[in-house]
Amino acid sequence: MKNIILLDQNWKIKSLTASDLPDTFPMALAADGDWLDADMPAELYTILRNNNRLDDLLKTGHMEPYLEYCRQDWCFRKEFSVSQEDLGRKCRLCFQGVDTFADIYLNGEKIATCRDIFMPARIFVTGRLKRDNVLCVYFHSPTEWIEAQEVPAKYGAMSKAHLQRIDSAGFSCYFGARPYNRPMGLYGSITLELFDTAWLEMPDIRTYVSPDLAEACLEASSAIIGNLEGVTAAAVLYAPDGARMTSAETASGADGCWQVSLTVDSPLLWWPVGYGEHPLYRLKITLKKGGAVLDEFECETGFRRVAMEGDLSFKINGAKVKLWGSNFAPLHAHDYSFDRAKCLAVLDWAEFANMNSLRVWGGGVPYDDELYREADRRGILLWQDFFHDWGIYPGSDEFRAMCKSEAEDMVRRLKHHPSILLWCGGNECYQGSEADANTRFVGWEVFEIDYPEVVRRLDPSRHYHPNSPYGGDYANDPTSGDSHVYSHIWFNRGFDYPIFQTENCRVFAPHIRSLKKMLGEENLWTEGFTAQLLEPGDTLFPPSWHERALLPDYIPRLPPVERFYDANGPEALIYRLGAAHAWHMRDVIERARRGRPASDAFGPRRTQGHFVWRLFDTWPEIFCSLLDYYMEPYIPLYAIRRAFSPILISFEITDRIYAWIVNDSLQAVEGELRIVLFDPEENRCTDEMRVPVKVFPCESAPVCSLDRFGEFRRKTFLYSELTASDGHLLAKTNDFLDIERKLFFPDAALQFVREGERLFLRSDAFARCVELSAVSEAGDEFGWSFEDNYFDLFPWEKKEIIIRGKRKPAHITATSRFSSDAAHTL
Repeated sequence: MKNIILLDQNWKIKSLTASDLPDTFPMALAADGDWLDADMPAELYTILRNNNRLDDLLKTGHMEPYLEYCRQDWCFRKEFSVSQEDLGRKCRLCFQGVDTFADIYLNGEKIATCRDIFMPARIFVTGRLKRDNVLCVYFHSPTEWIEAQEVPAKYGAMSKAHLQRIDSAGFSCYFGARPYNRPMGLYGSITLELFDTAWLEMPDIRTYVSPDLAEACLEASSAIIGNLEGVTAAAVLYAPDGARMTSAETASGADGCWQVSLTVDSPLLWWPVGYGEHPLYRLKITLKKGGAVLDEFECETGFRRVAMEGDLSFKINGAKVKLWGSNFAPLHAHDYSFDRAKCLAVLDWAEFANMNSLRVWGGGVPYDDELYREADRRGILLWQDFFHDWGIYPGSDEFRAMCKSEAEDMVRRLKHHPSILLWCGGNECYQGSEADANTRFVGWEVFEIDYPEVVRRLDPSRHYHPNSPYGGDYANDPTSGDSHVYSHIWFNRGFDYPIFQTENCRVFAPHIRSLKKMLGEENLWTEGFTAQLLEPGDTLFPPSWHERALLPDYIPRLPPVERFYDANGPEALIYRLGAAHAWHMRDVIERARRGRPASDAFGPRRTQGHFVWRLFDTWPEIFCSLLDYYMEPYIPLYAIRRAFSPILISFEITDRIYAWIVNDSLQAVEGELRIVLFDPEENRCTDEMRVPVKVFPCESAPVCSLDRFGEFRRKTFLYSELTASDGHLLAKTNDFLDIERKLFFPDAALQFVREGERLFLRSDAFARCVELSAVSEAGDEFGWSFEDNYFDLFPWEKKEIIIRGKRKPAHITATSRFSSDAAHTL
């Protein structure tokens, strides 16, 4: 039976100089007192922090002390033993993630060279093991390595980091570090695989569903390595409830290849969240010789039929599916090791925000299989980029070969996951080339020849998209393909209803409790600072914030702050930025979900999907993520949750007002729509209308105009609710007819009570942006969340809210933005 030994524990690391190599390298193996203790996976910054060699530089964001360590070479060293019996077996060392320029030594002998952060290292060491072994990974300074590169003139403005297969974000301040942060180390697990006479080599799993959805097929194949005589392989498929469904057994062919095909009648179909259940079947493959088990492989998979009909317009199991979600970037910028707890928390928040899809962004690094397993279980679709970011790449044969090997490895590893929707060539490569080089894209062969060939050969049922953005007359053309419609930076035709927006962002500040943690309370405001843009060059952020903001980029990326009152302090400025960001996201997302203007009421929905940039922060910074580095949400996340609701009421306000119903579900929506005009000064409803509505699945419709109200003042607030025939509330919304800084908001008095894990709130007048906050008995303000927050409350509403999270707060406070008093409960 194959045996896997985990080698993650009890490593040591030490800085070495070039003079230690190569002649004296074995001498450096002595475990003297200069070695630092470490467990893997881990990268250099984490290890130095754990050994008290560095202060917590994330508190300041300035990485100069750490970057001095990055100019050194480092040796990662591990001692391990194997049994006498295992010495006679075939064996392989596997490194899940090596970052990046490294030579691997076993017992003083160089056994591998690594130059690709995106590719696992798998090294056969049969006959090289001893009872007691020393494994060393010698890392060359990434800073020195990249600085020594020279970009050929034909590549123009290409980044030096693009000459190598390394993450380019680690050589920029984009993630928030100053001047940059360069991870270095082993960001994945290390294992020793011990084999008997034969073993399975990365089984290839494909699933198909017939056009009528009545039959599914699973094809499994694998190379069998070793002595094939008398070896058989059996595959068993288990239903989601654990029942044995079907099986097949066969011997390998003469070429060592083994394959089976398993058929399932009336399969349970895997659906994206919001459209149905996500049942997973379990496949088990067993390699045997006689009665002895030589190797086993297990995975979960699902059956669903995906078809792209039109420009990035997808049907899953025959139903139209619109993709509403965000972008998934590295979990941490200082260490790419997989953080399972944070990953699960991020996916929890994605589900909470009504996201049915995520884009695995090409500026990151490979993620652990756990991300994909969780996406399968939750029904979250994944737009999977290959790992390239902004601008041109070399077109050399060597570079193309590396990229092709990466793609083959990733497609084979991940394609059995039903959550994978499509493969994409990378992030902003064509767009960056157009912006930086203004020439024909160099290195296009990787994206237009190599990657398509890999996908056609290994995963032909999935769509391949050359890059993001890509399509139309230029890369970022919203009228075709996908686009990053940053209309605050570029003018793009058709940006109101783009085909598919894969990035959309504005800069705002995290909650004040996070900003205090990030800056220190003494740096929240600068004496004499006025948060106004009075003349060109002025900044809206206090000087003390600049160290945590992506400057000067943030100025054109500000949301429409001009709609909100000026700020005279940190809390007011944080609210202004957050409310403006929320308004922008709501405006753009609701328009995308309506898909067309009311003047084209019977036309098709033009927009197929919208991804917010970005779901979470990888660094403590002031940027645009819906969750800050401490995983705290603010106004925009809750606004996006409402905008992504499967059933949505949306007002289109131009020279006329139309009420739309958007139905992104598989059931028709039928009921009564009530629309109310409310006067906040008189604290009363001035008029209302009721309209019967029916909207079919996966459709949007302008169900009525507000013309029948005639003339009414812009100070009026709009309120609407949709109820089913049984009285069940299906959706509700409210909106304003003027910008917030021109509106009157009363001094509302909130009352609420707590009954277990439920809160019940009321107000005597309209309450703007009600915020719920909580603390523990020890005064901890972090980690609490609620089913809804930062909502408007009308005087006739009784709001019921569930307290979320595993911890239970001791004290809860409710405040309204323009009210003087807060309400409290224990």
